[in-house]
Amino acid sequence: MSFSFWARAPRGVGLGDVLAPALRAGASTVEDDVGAAEYTHVYLPGVSTRGVEVYREDQDVVVRLLTCSAPGEYALGVFLARTAAELSGTEVRSEHGWQGAPASVQDEYGAAWIAGEVASGARIALTLADERGPLTMGGPVRNFHLGARLAAELRAAGPEDGLADRLLAAVRRAQWPGDRYYSATTMRLTGKSSGNSVSFAVWSPVACVLPDVEVVVMHGDNLDTTVPVALDSVPLIAGPLCTRLDERQLLLEPVPDEDWPAMRTAAGRYRVELPP
Repeated sequence: MSFSFWARAPRGVGLGDVLAPALRAGASTVEDDVGAAEYTHVYLPGVSTRGVEVYREDQDVVVRLLTCSAPGEYALGVFLARTAAELSGTEVRSEHGWQGAPASVQDEYGAAWIAGEVASGARIALTLADERGPLTMGGPVRNFHLGARLAAELRAAGPEDGLADRLLAAVRRAQWPGDRYYSATTMRLTGKSSGNSVSFAVWSPVACVLPDVEVVVMHGDNLDTTVPVALDSVPLIAGPLCTRLDERQLLLEPVPDEDWPAMRTAAGRYRVELPP
C-alpha cells in the first residue's frame, strides 16, 4: 500500500527545485545529482524507514509515500507536495480525490492522517508476512525482510497499540544500525562446470551487516582457510556476537583477531559445498 500526491508543474520546475528546501533542512537523496533527474528517492538520515519517491509523470511532479514509512517521511512527503505546487502556482491533488491550495495540504494531511497511515501500513505488512510468507521492503540503505518469525516477536514484545511503533523501530534499525557496522556486499558465484550459482557474502571479523544470501564465506588468509557456511548457520557459529537484524539479515559484532582462527575452525562442521 502506498499513497501519492500530484502537483501540476511546468518543465521549468525540476525535482532539484522541489527538493532544495528539504535538502537544506537535512534530508538526503539516494542519487548524487537530482538537478535534471526524472526520478529520485529522498530520505531523512537516521529516521527514514522507506524513503520518499519523487518523480515526473507527464506534466506532474508525483510524491509517493510507501508502506511502513516513518511519520517523519509522511510529513516530508506532504511538504514536498506543497513545495512543488507552490513553485508551480498550482494545487495539490491526492489519491483520495482531495484537491486544494498548497497552504492547506498540511492541514488536510496532518498528524491524525499520518498516525492512521502508519497504523494501517504496519497492520497490512504484518498480515501479509503471516499469510503469504516473507516480504521484502526496500529502504534508503538496504532491504528489510519481514516474515512470520519476526512478526510474532514484534507482537509478543508489547501491547497491540505499540505494534506499529515496534515494527518501524525494527525497520529503522535495519537501515541505521550504526556507522561502525560494515555492510557486506552481496555477490554471486557460478560454478565453472555445473553452471549452478549461489549468492554469497564474505564475513570478516569486523562489525558488519550480513545481507540475505545463501552462503556466507568466512574470510581466511587463502582459499584453503576460507569456510563457506549457510547463512542460517552463522548465529550458531557466532553465538552472542550475532543478532538478527530482520527476518534474514544478521548483525555481527567484531571477533577478536586472536579468536577468529578458532571460530573458523569450529565452523568446519557447518561447511557447505560451493558449486563446482
